Amino acid sequence: MPLELPRGKNPPDGAILDYYFREMPPGEVTLEILDTKGAVVKTATSRDRNGPAATRGMHRYVWDMRYPDAHGIEGGTFLAGGNLRGPIALPGTYQVRLKAGSDTHTQSLRIVADPRSQATAAELQEQFDLLIMIRDKVSAMHDAVNDIVRMRKALASRKDAGAQRQDAALEAVLKELVELRFVGYDDQMLVFDLKLNNRMAALQGYVSQGDYAPTEQQYSVFRSVSSLVDAALARYTALKAQTPSP
Repeated sequence: MPLELPRGKNPPDGAILDYYFREMPPGEVTLEILDTKGAVVKTATSRDRNGPAATRGMHRYVWDMRYPDAHGIEGGTFLAGGNLRGPIALPGTYQVRLKAGSDTHTQSLRIVADPRSQATAAELQEQFDLLIMIRDKVSAMHDAVNDIVRMRKALASRKDAGAQRQDAALEAVLKELVELRFVGYDDQMLVFDLKLNNRMAALQGYVSQGDYAPTEQQYSVFRSVSSLVDAALARYTALKAQTPSP
């Protein structure tokens, strides 16, 4: 599984992994990227769309060098500023592990720093750590949103006053976390307030703009928005404990 430096016009954007199967692999093929601590950063299987191929011959897989994305909202995630993309992997030595049946092949992969960047390793680490925290907050909110939508659908089939009160309480939390009527049109921002998920995702857009340590203002925004997110999620957790399973 040789590693190739991108050359030529418009090379693929990411780490290029070439591998060869002399015979048809027995069953599913799995490709894993492990970070410098041995934790799995990326997993792709031959069942995935654009995953590693599981046929005889020469193949290529391109890793975009990003950690897993934030979780989205079922039915579509629309954000004004920021996005769900996971942060770019830090410079360092990673491991690529290719599994086919009972066979496993591992090879190192080195990510080097952009030679144009003046950021230190510590500054890049600080930026990466904040981006991971932002990603995880967005994921937690969107997981809660998906769960609340399901719970409200279940409550809609009940007509008792208790179910109506529970639904109203869940709706209030939902409206703190997300504006589901916003579907990405700029003029909608004049009509709908952008909620906590969008405020946190927008911060991701600012923090990831370049190679530098986060500013104190960015940390301040993260702390401020996180406190509101945590309070809303605590109310959601309490309401979920009171809501019968569908």
